[in-house]
Amino acid sequence: MRLVLSTLLALFVLNACSTSNDDTNEDEIVINAENVSLQVDENPSLGTILGAVGGTTNSGTLSYVLVSVDPAGALQINTTTGEISVANISHFEFDVNPTITAIVQLKNSDVTKDITITITLNEVEEEITVSLSDFEVTIDENPDPNQVLGIIDASTNIGEITFSINSVIPEGALQIDSSTGEIIVGNADLFDFEQNPVITAVVSTQNDGVTNTANVTVNLNDIVETPISFTQIMINGTHFSGRTGMRAIEFNNKLLLLGGWNGGNVREVWSTEDGATWELLGNFGVKNSTRETDGNQVRVAEFNSKLWIVTSGAAIPSEVWSSSDGTNWQEETLIGDVFPGRNGHEIFVFQNKLWLIGGQTTDTSGVWSSSDGTNWSEVVTSGTTFGGLQSFQVAVFNDKIYVIGGRRGSLGTNNEVWSSSDGTNWDLETSEKSKFFPRSLHQVVVFGDKMWLIGGIGEEYENDVWSTVDGTNWKKEIVDGNYFSPRAFHASAMFDSSLWVIGGRFESDPRLNDIWRMD
Repeated sequence: MRLVLSTLLALFVLNACSTSNDDTNEDEIVINAENVSLQVDENPSLGTILGAVGGTTNSGTLSYVLVSVDPAGALQINTTTGEISVANISHFEFDVNPTITAIVQLKNSDVTKDITITITLNEVEEEITVSLSDFEVTIDENPDPNQVLGIIDASTNIGEITFSINSVIPEGALQIDSSTGEIIVGNADLFDFEQNPVITAVVSTQNDGVTNTANVTVNLNDIVETPISFTQIMINGTHFSGRTGMRAIEFNNKLLLLGGWNGGNVREVWSTEDGATWELLGNFGVKNSTRETDGNQVRVAEFNSKLWIVTSGAAIPSEVWSSSDGTNWQEETLIGDVFPGRNGHEIFVFQNKLWLIGGQTTDTSGVWSSSDGTNWSEVVTSGTTFGGLQSFQVAVFNDKIYVIGGRRGSLGTNNEVWSSSDGTNWDLETSEKSKFFPRSLHQVVVFGDKMWLIGGIGEEYENDVWSTVDGTNWKKEIVDGNYFSPRAFHASAMFDSSLWVIGGRFESDPRLNDIWRMD
């Protein structure tokens, strides 16, 4: 009997325990979810819903959390619905991130489950678009070289833009950074209100064959510029008579005036230390029963510590004289390719040689050079040159020879500017900027960091002053107050850190002997 009761008790306990375990399994939370793989086109819009995590649970409600994203910040998730959407469109570029991955955690109470989201991007062939805006700015005239004026506003949906300038008026005024689109001052000398109050350009952008253009407008403010001025020198005692066709030159710390025409041939050499007190040193050349050296339209240069004179005369060979002091002169006997006699030529020093160029002659005008002043060689020029010019001016500036203005026979005067770095090959300098009027019998002097052109005769006698910093673009200077009258056949030189203008003539008026110094 006791054995039966024990058996029944054991069966009751086992049954009770079995019933309790069944109740616990029925209350356990279960989350069901699979890894998600999606394919979408690259470059979707911000906020685009890409799909949803399809999780289920046997009890309660699921919530969703992004545990990690690669690349970071590319995705966001709706914590309630599990919808995956675009958070940063810059990451959805096939060439950069062909695959985007994330870990999403599903949670119900204390139960969680992690799944992997894999998004594969489809490469889409996009149409390139380039947009840009016209550029306009107002600045003061005379900016600094290479000054940045602003940046072209341009954008593209794919890739990078490159910039270029199609055209500029005046030519050379602007340049552009091909990568950034910065508009930069090119030739600063062109930013002159009086000559170019508005500068324009057409800019082009390019991206893989897709182009667009924009207009650039630079308006200049007129700035009151500092004018130049001249002071007339008051003479102490006696000085030279009124004359034309003479030349002035600085030599041995003095200003010398040589030759000319005062109604007759003048071979005088005058000297001054201050421009006010003058001394007659004597005469160059020779005068006898058989010949007289022509002092009119004389040409002079300093070479190898001497003064060198080449006289005028188209009908007879030109004479060459030299002096180490301006008082004692020696006639030089020329050898080699001796140049024919001529009028309206020029001599100058370039690359350690004495040069003669141009003029009116019975032969070709030509170019000659000499390493010692006596032994001459004709320079064979190449291509187009300034040929046939007379009464022009020559200056050596920035390691080049410049031939400026002059007259070419029946063709009359011109305002051409020719340059050469070797005396053989010549270029005609061209500029969109207006420059001095055609003329001859003017003067050009290198002073400071500029070439200065003074006076001359074209359609009329001039007393204007022009300057250039590059030999191509010329600026008319504003001259303050009273200064020298219109004239040609005058002399100019650089002396005592100033520019000097001496004598000359205006039409049929008496020949002049006034002296002016630029302040």
